[in-house]
Amino acid sequence: MVPAPPPALAASPPAAPNSAREQQTGSSRADLNGFLNQNHVRRVALTKGRPHSARRPKSAGGAGLRAVAAASANAEGSEGGRDLQHLLAAIDREYAQDLHRITSGWSVDVSALQSQKTGASAMTDSFGSPPAAASLQGVVDLCEVLCWPKAILDAMLAGKCRDQKIPATEERKKRFAESMLTNCAGSSFTMQHSSVGPECAKAIVLALSMGNRFSSLNLSCNSLGDSGVATIALALAVHETLTDVDLSANDISGKGAEAIFRQLRSNKRVKQLDLSSKPGALRNRFVAKSSAGPLEELLMENRVLYKLSLGSTGLGIEGTAGIARGLVGNTALKVLDLSFCDIGAKGATCIADALSSCALEELNLSDNHIMDEGLVALANALGVLPMPSKAKEASCWGGSAEAAMRHQEATATVRRIMAEMRAKDLQEAMEVQDSSNGVFRLNEAVTALRGAVRAAELKLPKLKVLQLNNSGGSYAGLSRLEDAMQANWRVEKLILDQNDHRNNGLLEMVVALPITLGLRHLGLGQCNIGRKGLLNLANALSTNKVLKSLMLNGNKFDEVSAEALAACLAGGGASALRYLNLNTCHLSDESGTKLALGVGRHSVLETLLLRDNSLQETAAQALTEAMETNSTVTTLNLELNSIDVKALAKIKQLLARNSRIREKSLPDRYRKRIEELKQYEKEVEVLNNVLARNHWRKRRALWKQAGKNQLLIDSKVQEQRRVQDAEGRIDELTSTTDAVEGEIAHLEGKLAEMRASGDYEMSQLRKRISSVEDKIKGYDRNIDKTKKLLENFEAKASTDIKSLQEELDRALKGQNSAALLASAAQRNLDSFTGSLKAISEDIAGGSNPRQRMSEVKQQDESAAKSDGTDGAKHHKVKSKAGRPKSAAGRPKSRTAG
Repeated sequence: MVPAPPPALAASPPAAPNSAREQQTGSSRADLNGFLNQNHVRRVALTKGRPHSARRPKSAGGAGLRAVAAASANAEGSEGGRDLQHLLAAIDREYAQDLHRITSGWSVDVSALQSQKTGASAMTDSFGSPPAAASLQGVVDLCEVLCWPKAILDAMLAGKCRDQKIPATEERKKRFAESMLTNCAGSSFTMQHSSVGPECAKAIVLALSMGNRFSSLNLSCNSLGDSGVATIALALAVHETLTDVDLSANDISGKGAEAIFRQLRSNKRVKQLDLSSKPGALRNRFVAKSSAGPLEELLMENRVLYKLSLGSTGLGIEGTAGIARGLVGNTALKVLDLSFCDIGAKGATCIADALSSCALEELNLSDNHIMDEGLVALANALGVLPMPSKAKEASCWGGSAEAAMRHQEATATVRRIMAEMRAKDLQEAMEVQDSSNGVFRLNEAVTALRGAVRAAELKLPKLKVLQLNNSGGSYAGLSRLEDAMQANWRVEKLILDQNDHRNNGLLEMVVALPITLGLRHLGLGQCNIGRKGLLNLANALSTNKVLKSLMLNGNKFDEVSAEALAACLAGGGASALRYLNLNTCHLSDESGTKLALGVGRHSVLETLLLRDNSLQETAAQALTEAMETNSTVTTLNLELNSIDVKALAKIKQLLARNSRIREKSLPDRYRKRIEELKQYEKEVEVLNNVLARNHWRKRRALWKQAGKNQLLIDSKVQEQRRVQDAEGRIDELTSTTDAVEGEIAHLEGKLAEMRASGDYEMSQLRKRISSVEDKIKGYDRNIDKTKKLLENFEAKASTDIKSLQEELDRALKGQNSAALLASAAQRNLDSFTGSLKAISEDIAGGSNPRQRMSEVKQQDESAAKSDGTDGAKHHKVKSKAGRPKSAAGRPKSRTAG
């Protein structure tokens, strides 16, 4: 029972005016923050009247929470009690104004809460500790149930209201109290989807510090942000029992994530950490550059973290590279979720390189579009056998070309037999046990292939679960990954949903399925597997004895592929298959009918999902008949099919009968298991006897070893004495040897000087000779070069002289023709001049053309002054005056001609 607070803290202080309230709030906030960030406060657990000794917590860094003190009523006078009183007083001052409208008590009516169906089921599931919490009746005090002071609950409620910017009311207080009683009365502190923000986070830290009752903290889908997460991180550094922390979808960026990683580096209790995102607005988005370093340091220093979920945080390549570097040498982390992190092919390659040097067992890289490059890198890390073109050169075969050839031949044989198999072979697999049956021949080929694969020497990682949904790969990458399943016997679960297998026919997977000894769960949903691939898969399942669950949802089945799968189930194939998912496979009524025949004869299948297909009454009747003969199927989903309600009711009755049969068979199974355990116990007893005998043998061997060791010690002492005597003689010889060596060194020095001087002179002469020879060679090269230039010049000069001579001849010929033309032109000119002088008297102006133009102008002016008659006469005179010109032109033209 929690003791009542002191009288001075029982009642809240009266409300003050706004201005005074602002001052009071400011001071109280400083007090509360001071208590949250103090460096030297003892941490005392709050118990029922039995105070523990105060102890100083480990440091959580330069700043942050060191502890929130708590003490019982008997420890009021101690330092821890005084710290608690100061803290509660600071909380009351901080939130007094926020809670002045509501009552001060925290009573909850458990009967009314249990009367509600959802509340009652939730309480039954969540109550775990203290044991009496599940049997609460009537009205209870929430403070006593949760072992928290009243001020802590007040701070939580007021903080939530501040984060949501709403006032605190009685109705909100009631809902909050019911939620706390439902979700926090046990060992798990759960406040998911509760609108928790930075202000409420302070109160949560105080609550977590009030003891070590909680082992799980779930604050997912809230609005903590970076500041709220940093506050929660302070509690993680000092809490001693928290092992599971869920802070997913809290609007955390790189800064808040860095605070969490920093506080968890030295933590030795938290084993599971979830910082992933969920659909919605408050997604966690880390900054790749800022998160890479803290993540690497966390994984390198923390040695207890078992599971890390970072899905949909946008880590990118850089953040993934930091994780890969931190994984090297990490032996604690087993589960890693990096789905929707945009890591790409390079990020997948980094993770693949780290698989061989870490302890990862589960890895989720779904929806990262790692493409073929990333798939090939993962395949190489998982131990894929080399391709046929490089098989002989691979080291995994130990340099044996014969082993590589055996593997290639066995693989080709398995594929050939699968291509020849028919549905009849699958149906008669249990009846016909000779070479005429394809399943019998396939078993023999699989045995040979398994022996060839065992000859390979591969180093396998510890990975057991690999999820690669929607990886964006093609046949090149998927085929290598599926090839890795031949030799890797550690991978138990492989999910390849939403990867395109449209054109490859599952050629590699169907070779790996018959020989694998580890693969238990296989997911090939929505992979666009065609008829050929489904037929190959049915043939491969005919010899598989380890696969327990198979997901083929979203792949289109026709009648032929459905018949092949039914024949496989009816013929005893997939003998360990318990879960088969065929949702949304476009199964027609005929396909469903054929499939029902195989389900009815299968003796292990427990769950069959046929949701969202095209099954009708015929298929329903066939399934009903199959359920009458099958006593193992307990779950059959037929939703979204055109099946009558009566048929569904009949199938439901048969499923209920199978469930009862299964429950009745549990004792037999338990007896069988008990017998197996007894047999194991006998084997253990035999081994213990062997260990006991080996223990006595070991002791006798140790005694003998001790005697031999004593003899060895004695012989060492004698040997040491002889060594000392020998060392004395060696010292004398050493001094003599040093003197001789000194003389030898002196003589060798002189000899070296003489050799050095002779070598120097010889080297100088050799240098001179080499320089002269180099000059001679240079002169010879110059002479040869000059000769070549001279020859080229002479050839070019002769060519130029010949061309110039030809040009000169042409020029002389042109000169002669020009002289002839000039003399002819002179003669023409002379004749023209003579003709012109002969007619110069008849031409107006004579030999002066300007005089002729002035006379013509004067005649025109006189014609303009005369009347029309004179104008006509003038016209006649003018026409006569123009005749000599034309007459004079004729002889000139003749002369020119």
